[in-house]
Amino acid sequence: MSNWGLFPTNLHSLEDVLAMQKRMQQAKNSHRQRIGYITQEELNRFKVSPEIAREVGRQLRERFANNS
Repeated sequence: MSNWGLFPTNLHSLEDVLAMQKRMQQAKNSHRQRIGYITQEELNRFKVSPEIAREVGRQLRERFANNS
């Protein structure tokens, strides 16, 4: 890891852990927003017809967009 300039983050208290958890959740939410909340590949894993997968994706993106 040090070859890439990466080092572990020291967590010394429950507050540190909770703050890290919050930062990780925010990063995940930002990523999901950038990709439209769900990818077609993820939808295809549901093993339903492509029409249903597209509709589910559309509704999820619409719902998340309204909650932003």
